[in-house]
Amino acid sequence: MKKQLLLFVLILLSIICKAEDNATCGFGVTCTYNETKHLLTISKTGDGTGEMYSFTMIENRPWNDFVQDIETIIIENGVLSIGGYAFYGCSNLLSLSISNSVKKIEYDAFFGCSSLITLHIPYSVENIDYSAFNGCGGLESIVVDSDNPVYDSRDNCNALIRSTDNALILGCNHSIIPHSVTSIVEYAFYGCKELLSLTIPSSVTSIGTSAFAYCSNLGSLNVESGNTVYDSRDNCNAIIETNVNKLIAGCKNTNIPDDVTSIGERAFSGCSGLVSISIPNSIQSIGWYAFEGCYGLNAVYISSLEAWCNIDFDNNSFGEQSNPLVYAHRLYLNNEEVKHLSIPETITNIGSYLFNGCSGIESVEIPNSVTSIGRYAFANCTGLKTVSLPNSIQSIGYYSFSGCNGLSSFDMGNSVTFIDGDAFSDCIRLSTISLPKSVQRIGYRAFAGCTSLSQVYCYADNVPSTDNDAFQDTYTEYATLFVPAISLDKYQSASVWGQFKYILPIEGSQGEKCQKPTISYNHGKLVFYSTTEGAQYVSKITCNDVNTFYKEEVELSVTYSITAYAKAYGYYDSDIAIATLCWIDVDPKTEGITTGTSQIPAKAVLIQSDGGLLTIQGADDGTKIGVYNINGTLAGEGISHNGCTTVNTNLQPGSVAIIKIGDRSVKVTVK
Repeated sequence: MKKQLLLFVLILLSIICKAEDNATCGFGVTCTYNETKHLLTISKTGDGTGEMYSFTMIENRPWNDFVQDIETIIIENGVLSIGGYAFYGCSNLLSLSISNSVKKIEYDAFFGCSSLITLHIPYSVENIDYSAFNGCGGLESIVVDSDNPVYDSRDNCNALIRSTDNALILGCNHSIIPHSVTSIVEYAFYGCKELLSLTIPSSVTSIGTSAFAYCSNLGSLNVESGNTVYDSRDNCNAIIETNVNKLIAGCKNTNIPDDVTSIGERAFSGCSGLVSISIPNSIQSIGWYAFEGCYGLNAVYISSLEAWCNIDFDNNSFGEQSNPLVYAHRLYLNNEEVKHLSIPETITNIGSYLFNGCSGIESVEIPNSVTSIGRYAFANCTGLKTVSLPNSIQSIGYYSFSGCNGLSSFDMGNSVTFIDGDAFSDCIRLSTISLPKSVQRIGYRAFAGCTSLSQVYCYADNVPSTDNDAFQDTYTEYATLFVPAISLDKYQSASVWGQFKYILPIEGSQGEKCQKPTISYNHGKLVFYSTTEGAQYVSKITCNDVNTFYKEEVELSVTYSITAYAKAYGYYDSDIAIATLCWIDVDPKTEGITTGTSQIPAKAVLIQSDGGLLTIQGADDGTKIGVYNINGTLAGEGISHNGCTTVNTNLQPGSVAIIKIGDRSVKVTVK
């Protein structure tokens, strides 16, 4: 027992020692981690000073494997700098001690240290990157040593201010902006989730992008009167750049005034408390990521669909989260939800991101005035079921209908020339698509992930230029492609189009049919033959004798009616061949025998008609064959030779012919 206890102690000591081993983390700088105390200590080596590395690859940090466990960090005397990304993501960091030797704190050094409550900046610090403490949303107190020559926290403001230009570079949940501050840098209050209200003094003339991003509970945001650059007109709870009527920052209680013409980049970014937003008719553009992270949004209200359709969301291709519909999913026009969307006739282009994410829309009506559909215009409209494009549409934009997983029917019109990449990707219920004759180019992954796609009709005589991944993950190996008959060979040899399981001519286009099959009877078997290579046969046989009867006597026809047609890959189905197969007693003396007979000798005769031309197979050589109309008038006759007779008559299709074979008669319908 003593040996086991000693072994346990030795193992425990080895673990603790291993955790406290020094590891290099800079030039003349090492780190030590105490697992028991969750304490990380950064120290210089030797008698000199040292600088930490900048960890552009955070996985190279010695403490990266236990970064979530760190609760206390001590930067000891002799360390001159705190490197970039050094403590990025230490979300459980509660206490930070920075020694008086530190002169520089680099970019994102403490980004995302959301549990840090207090921050003390010593007098030695001369350079703090504006992003060094981004995302420290739990900060309640920021204090700078009074003798720091570069930074201060004047008037107990709970903020970090650069003294030389009166710029506020870091705020916290309890900040009060002094009246001497002239600028607020970008990301200054980023992630201050408990910041409830903030007043911008009249002295502030510059506010950086995302200064208040992800202040999710900010409910009051006002600019003091007398500010020459910004205002909060009409008690709107927002910051508006006065000269250009641009809303640059909002909060969960913002009401956008009717004279605002634009919403700036990241204006509502991270405003998860925002439940609904009314966009006035005056808005002409909304900046990129303006509504990023507004997860609480459930409604967008407008009073003019025309005004909405004229808003520019694109912003150099970063418009996806500029549209509040991405999160709200519901658009209300004059307080009524838009389900059946009718684009106004004054609109010529459906702009990028215009209805992106609006899952409440079920159908779209687009007028002839529209000539193009922009990128992401209807992306992720999951409630959209049917779309019909007018013939005026010439191009369908990148991701324009991507993710419309309820879309089952799509009419593309007849003028589209270009379908951009991912235009219909992941439309999982789209089973059939028709590409008009005008199509010239299909982009990357245009129909990728359309897993229900089973039929594609492409009416273009010239094979459209198509990216190799245009039909990625659509199971074309099981789908059928219909193309103009004159272009069949071209599609079959094209690298993308040739991947379809079947490539067939479009019905009605100029193309070749399978040769109509012949029907013959041999030793109890019907035999079908077409001269078309690879032909397969579809036949149907009926007999009126096969039935249930409720009478004393049943007249048997002993006749089979046969239809057959041929089909082959790359050909239309053939015309239908029709024949009648009957049996005639070899010995007429057996007719009428009802008892004592187990087998009656009979001869099979196959009769086929092609208009008035009748072919009779199976009669003995030399047998006289006559063809009569229903009135008993002879229409034609012949003698069986080599088991076959052809009789040319003037009987019309649909009329009844009586064929006399020797002493026996058979009634057939001329086809």
